[in-house]
Amino acid sequence: MNLADEIQAVRKLHPSWSFQTAWDHVMAVRPELEASTAESNRVAAKLAPQKEKEARAKFEHVEAIAKRLMARDRSLTFGVALDRVRLCLPGVSG
Repeated sequence: MNLADEIQAVRKLHPSWSFQTAWDHVMAVRPELEASTAESNRVAAKLAPQKEKEARAKFEHVEAIAKRLMARDRSLTFGVALDRVRLCLPGVSG
């Protein structure tokens, strides 16, 4: 089992753990699986689709709130409504 498989297995066992927590756990338990740059890139590539999916879901949520703001105040443009939502919601940017 390589590093990526170990991390994936740990994340299945502990779904609430972040990638970094799972990484730290595997590196503590199995230090013989030293992470080379290629291996860490491989792990990152495996996780990229999930991160993109989460980012898209977050944007769609912000977009829906902005559209509701525009429905209430017809003078708002979409960009201004998005900016207002981003200012009001913690952890939302870009």
